[in-house]
Amino acid sequence: MKLKASVIAPALVFMILGFTVGCGKPEDTKITSEIQERINADSGLRTKQIAVVAANGVVTLSGTVDDITQWNAASSYASSVKGVKQVVNNVQIAESAGPIPTQAPVQVAPPGGSAAHKDSAPSTSAAAPAQRAPIPPGTPTPDVIHKKLNAFVYAAKQQPPDQQQYDEMDCYNWAKSQTSIDPMGPPTPVQQVEKGENEAKGSRLKGAGRGALGGAVVGGIAGDAGKGAAIGATVGTMRGGRQVRQGKKAAEEDYQQAQAQAKQQAAATDQQKISTFKKAFSVCVQGRGYSVQ
Repeated sequence: MKLKASVIAPALVFMILGFTVGCGKPEDTKITSEIQERINADSGLRTKQIAVVAANGVVTLSGTVDDITQWNAASSYASSVKGVKQVVNNVQIAESAGPIPTQAPVQVAPPGGSAAHKDSAPSTSAAAPAQRAPIPPGTPTPDVIHKKLNAFVYAAKQQPPDQQQYDEMDCYNWAKSQTSIDPMGPPTPVQQVEKGENEAKGSRLKGAGRGALGGAVVGGIAGDAGKGAAIGATVGTMRGGRQVRQGKKAAEEDYQQAQAQAKQQAAATDQQKISTFKKAFSVCVQGRGYSVQ
């Protein structure tokens, strides 16, 4: 009996340990799959071949992206998946040909608790705040973004003000990369409209010519064709002058109407750009736990 117990006990321990270790694998596989799906849904990241490895809730990203906005997006997608405890973003940026030098693992606290067990000793890496990738110079602040997009952003998860400012500015740059629209850029130029005055200017000469011809005929019957032509030309010129004035007035009215239409078209184009950009911006900030209206 003692021999049997000594053989069975290690076997039971081995089975229990194997079961415990194996339990984490399906969860890690699901995490990896969800992160890859979110990355592939991003038009700017799906061609970057970003590798995702999950082990016991710790996710490691590797690969190369074009800019800091894509780097932030990859990290954000990974940390937003349920079950992720920590994200180590080793993705490189093509511009600098290396990883972000200040990158620290992003600690993701589980729902209803902290990342570390209350009875365990405090961890140095968990206590240190995660370093965020820098925002590119020239990025507008949230108050400017709100005014330009006519938007209101609420911290639905009680994010601190500095975190909200960072997220909004980062999402602004992400929206720019996705839409190729810069809301702070110059407005759409108004199409130039030419005035149609040539026809009106010719009316005076045509009137004079027709008047001279008619006057010559009448003068020939009366006995003085030359005098009749001169009188007819004068009358024709006066009549042509009236046509010129009327033509200029009509041309000016047409010009003003065309100018107004061109301005309306340019304004409509700018409004459509703002609307498209706002949709992309809203998707980003909502994905980070904010409400946008």
